[in-house]
Amino acid sequence: MGDNAQEITRGDTFEADIYVTDKSGAVFPITDYTVRMAASKGSPSLDNVLVINKTGIVIDGPNGVAHIELTPAETIILSPGSFKYDIQITSPAGKVYTVVKYEDLDIGQSIAP
Repeated sequence: MGDNAQEITRGDTFEADIYVTDKSGAVFPITDYTVRMAASKGSPSLDNVLVINKTGIVIDGPNGVAHIELTPAETIILSPGSFKYDIQITSPAGKVYTVVKYEDLDIGQSIAP
């Protein structure tokens, strides 16, 4: 798995903080931006069905920190398996930047009911 690989257990709460930096590694301020996580099975294509399409929140705009959270009700309906995900930020002017691209996402089955 890559540096940004994530794991979700069905029926659990999933939380992830995203720290946005520019190409040089400096903090990229994201005040008034929106953030979105999308995940699908297989290679990226226009006909891939999204299994996750979740809007997050900016929790510290000047320091480039955003947060994504999936509730147990959202994760319990996910099918176990290996997926790929992206995270995008959108500026107030509508400019879209992919800050995490095509990373591994494993969704595991829980033994508990």
